[in-house]
Amino acid sequence: MKKALMVIIVILLSFGINVKAYTKTGHPDISEIVFKNKGKLLINMTSSELKDGYSALSRRFWGWRHYYMNVYSEADYIGDVIFARINRTAEPIEFDYSLKETNYIERSIKTVGSISGSFSGKIKMIDAKIQGDFRREVTKKETRTTIEDTSFSVVLKPNTRLVYQISGEALVTNGVSKYYIFGITMKKGGWEYIDIITVYYELFEETLQ
Repeated sequence: MKKALMVIIVILLSFGINVKAYTKTGHPDISEIVFKNKGKLLINMTSSELKDGYSALSRRFWGWRHYYMNVYSEADYIGDVIFARINRTAEPIEFDYSLKETNYIERSIKTVGSISGSFSGKIKMIDAKIQGDFRREVTKKETRTTIEDTSFSVVLKPNTRLVYQISGEALVTNGVSKYYIFGITMKKGGWEYIDIITVYYELFEETLQ
């Protein structure tokens, strides 16, 4: 059994597979997305929907073609958990917490299909074209923020969980693309980027089940 396990590990390493925490959004730094109106994440699109997107792309002699599914669709997101505490005892627990600095993402990018991670460089060009076509400026945020004097004392009641996490508003843009050489499709795949617009620090308590 141990030998078999070692073989599997060696195979994974030889193929350079990155093991990342699963999230239902497909973005490791964003655990949940709720669209304010209509919208759909790339990870939730069916093969039929992706096929329809590819079919909408007209052939060209050389270069990329892009089809957009969502363009700056407004959504609320839940991001990283800064800390979480659980009290499974019968007595309240009191503790102090102080936050001076934390990180958050400015933009999260996901690609699928035969277009690789290097396609993220193409995202900047796609975004510039979309902003020109839709005449919308996306507010960028710094990737680091300093929180001054964010400290507090908490009494965690029995059988409860306390979570301090990042949340806020975001814009979701996604679509499919094909790359042609002499009119032949050489690469195709789906892509998505999520722009973080606002960042809130949310503290909430919930009862354990």
